[in-house]
Amino acid sequence: AAAYGNDCMINTIESYFKVNIDYYAKINFKGLVKLVDAVGGVYVNMTYGEMNVANNYIDEINPGAEHIYNTGDGTWLAGYQAVAYATIRYVGNGDFERMERQIEVLRSVMNQYMNMSTTSKISAMDTVLEAIITNIPKEDIEKLALEIIPSLDNLETQYIQLPIEGCYNAGMYGDEWSIRMNWNAVIPYVQLFFYGTTADFDWVDIPNHAPDLDYCNTDIPLEDLIH
Repeated sequence: AAAYGNDCMINTIESYFKVNIDYYAKINFKGLVKLVDAVGGVYVNMTYGEMNVANNYIDEINPGAEHIYNTGDGTWLAGYQAVAYATIRYVGNGDFERMERQIEVLRSVMNQYMNMSTTSKISAMDTVLEAIITNIPKEDIEKLALEIIPSLDNLETQYIQLPIEGCYNAGMYGDEWSIRMNWNAVIPYVQLFFYGTTADFDWVDIPNHAPDLDYCNTDIPLEDLIH
């Protein structure tokens, strides 16, 4: 069932974004707790409002666990605290800021990992391999984590957040709230981000209530979308 789920996920992404995926690595929130703790915790820029909501989540998912008491840039979080922070939806711009928090946590995981000693990196590998679900061979992950990444002078993580402003509608459709994106408007940006160029593609059927391509803002420079 898990393999079928992964195949379905890959086929969906390839079909709707017109990219090729050979390898994948994914992690759930349970695995994220292990990953964060394996690198000694993470540092985030926590607001007072986020702290209050995260502490409510902690009470729900891990009753009796220690709350977060600090705010501001450089706030340290243990694994379960980081997951509570990364799941915040109702502070700021909803799901979009939640995605930003998740990227912030993962970036801090990488920074923490880069600052670990070689011995500590090796010790953390078993936990890392347990925390992620991937089709990348173990030996390739170990080479990447223990040889290639530590040898880099500067490790910069970049991402673009989808959907792009102006290329989607969001609201109540029927009896549920959803985002309706024009896939054909964002595919060229995805191609540029991964491949540095665009190519012709067969158009994707867009959902009802998604904006027509003529109304989408497709003139935004890619560099303005990279975080």
